[in-house]
Amino acid sequence: GNSVTMKDMADMWIHESFGAYAESLFVEELYGRAEALKYINDKKRNVRNARPIISEYGLNRMSNGDMYDKGQLVLNTLRSVLDDDKLWFSILRGIQQTFQYRNVSADELIAYVNKKSGENFSYFFEQYYRRANIPTLVVRLEAEGGFVSVRYRWENAVSNFRMPVKVTTAPGKYEFITPTTEWKTKKLRGLAPEDFKVAEDLFYLKLDLSRDSLEPQRNQSPALP
Repeated sequence: GNSVTMKDMADMWIHESFGAYAESLFVEELYGRAEALKYINDKKRNVRNARPIISEYGLNRMSNGDMYDKGQLVLNTLRSVLDDDKLWFSILRGIQQTFQYRNVSADELIAYVNKKSGENFSYFFEQYYRRANIPTLVVRLEAEGGFVSVRYRWENAVSNFRMPVKVTTAPGKYEFITPTTEWKTKKLRGLAPEDFKVAEDLFYLKLDLSRDSLEPQRNQSPALP
């Protein structure tokens, strides 16, 4: 058979992340989407985020176990970002058909997802697979008269990180916002600050949410470890 190189070892995450994600698809097929989301999110307790899922090429060490549980959470996140299950499952099937019977590199896989989706998700894979930490969504809420002012941005993220995420824009109503690493502001009517939620079961992220002041000098950066 083909010899296994250190590069192949570094790209084992592809096989293992998608294999682990298939478990949740099995749960979804049997018991429905809500149960599958419970199954996926229950994996968060196992994730260490101590080092990147994609290990450096040429180093003689195995990737850690995060490629299973974190890998599954990240693929669930990508599905949520796409917000188009027909496209998502065509990508999953297309990966199997396109790369069957041969080794595939991270770059080839990312290029395939970008081509099929028509979007550039290189920043997404860079963050979730080549960095140890997951991004932090920083949200600052303040009631102003009849509406809530929401300031938000990504922190602890790659410089061009721009992942859209679903938040409540009205009680029980989730819609996308697209934070970047720069502050943005959105004003919401008919929503109390305490009712603001982020769809954390759909997106794997850290949340730094404050419902009191929007003053820039007030501890907006989470403490680094």
